[in-house]
Amino acid sequence: MNKKVLFKEIMLVITTIIWGLGFIAQSIGGKSLDAFTFNFSRNVVASLFLLIVVLINNLIKKKKNIEQEPLDKKGKINLIFGGFLIGSTLALAMTFQQLGINSEGAGKSGFLTALYIVFVPVLGLLFGRRINRYVLIAILFALTGLYLINVNSGDFTLNIGTIYLLLCALTYSFQIMLIDKYSKTYDSFILSFVQFLFATIVLIPFVFIFGEFNIDLIIEALPSILFLGILSSGVAYTLQVVAQRDVNVTVACIIMSLESVFSLIFGVVFLSESHELIQYFGCLAIFIAVILSQIEPKKEKEKIQ
Repeated sequence: MNKKVLFKEIMLVITTIIWGLGFIAQSIGGKSLDAFTFNFSRNVVASLFLLIVVLINNLIKKKKNIEQEPLDKKGKINLIFGGFLIGSTLALAMTFQQLGINSEGAGKSGFLTALYIVFVPVLGLLFGRRINRYVLIAILFALTGLYLINVNSGDFTLNIGTIYLLLCALTYSFQIMLIDKYSKTYDSFILSFVQFLFATIVLIPFVFIFGEFNIDLIIEALPSILFLGILSSGVAYTLQVVAQRDVNVTVACIIMSLESVFSLIFGVVFLSESHELIQYFGCLAIFIAVILSQIEPKKEKEKIQ
């Protein structure tokens, strides 16, 4: 295996571990702040952190005499437009996710969020891509898992938290596809900074209309905000952007699906979350769906080669 690709895949595994812990931070921080103020705060931290990273990266390149080809007017416009699209979808997905976590807890939220990986190939239909038989089977597993994960004491209940998380998964699938498009054209650090800058800007009106901007509450949630802003957003999302430049998008999605497993484990260990046995089977069904959705039939692989 190419060592460079292997290194990038390891980066994605580290990313999923950080994101798994991020569900814990979101669960804790969500007890102090509303979803809009909480996500705005973490995005402010992420933007500032990434701005520092961009400046340091530019200094390193100058010292090494690495020439940086400046963007022309069209390139700058496309970067801003792409950053706006990615940042807006990211802000929306984060909001749905936080609302869902506040209702469902970290473990269950991780698996429902992971459904974005099933949505990616399905949404590919919009771009003329075909759905193979594995994706069709994955959809059946996903629906089965969705049913089982929402069974409590023998009764099926699809509450608002689950709906928020399904909307989160759908929105994240668009964000993944946008990153795959723009990460091959622009500097990873700059693109990551721009997306979080726009995610911050987009949330401002929602904070003041629907949120509660309270400094005392922000300070109370500061540990979670710093973890999510620096590690989960600043570091992990940057690792994602960097790694996706060299890792096949299908392989990247499979690796990132481990986020759901880590969220469940960390939820049990750190938050003492408990689930019924049937709900664990639901989590397993969703995980199988995530893996199946990324399998390509042998004939299609041969055509690609």
